[in-house]
Amino acid sequence: MKRRKTARPLELDPRQWMPLAEALQRARGAFGPINPAANDLHGKLLHGRLQAAYWVIVFNAEHPGGRVTSGLIKPVQWIHYRPDGRSDGTAWLRCIGERDFEILDRRGVHIFIRRAEFDRYYPLPAAAVPAPDDKPQRRTPGPRPEHEWKTFVVGILAACKHFDKPVPTAAEICKLVGAEFDWEPDVRTMQKALNERLP
Repeated sequence: MKRRKTARPLELDPRQWMPLAEALQRARGAFGPINPAANDLHGKLLHGRLQAAYWVIVFNAEHPGGRVTSGLIKPVQWIHYRPDGRSDGTAWLRCIGERDFEILDRRGVHIFIRRAEFDRYYPLPAAAVPAPDDKPQRRTPGPRPEHEWKTFVVGILAACKHFDKPVPTAAEICKLVGAEFDWEPDVRTMQKALNERLP
């Protein structure tokens, strides 16, 4: 009898995948209240316009220390689940039918949305993107609305922690923020935020 080959966990690079909480907050930028944003996000996941993945540590007799399991979520699975959240930035999946075999709403399961498709449906404000003929403006350090870049950085740190990846330096995270928002904070501001664990 052949031994079943264990599938390798997905490489959920934080530059390519965003946590569900970040996705829901970005969707709120287009809709305002949580419910319309969650409904729109759910519809796009259900119809395959957005790709999602799950990540969880499974503990069992074979792996008492835990084993990372992850995979893509099929559109049909969204019949059973709907994104939900609060205005404070927390997000989770709510069961809206019978749970499927993955039990995606169980404790410890983390949901991620692929950025490539997401950015097409929920683009950043046009004002943040320079016109093609304009000279790119120099990014100036300084304060920025907390929920915009700090939520993004929290997602990076959470992904690094969950996937046991080294945390980028403050300067590297500033560059990632710059790529996402066309603006980057001062390195000292970022280092201070990291030291305070971005409360």
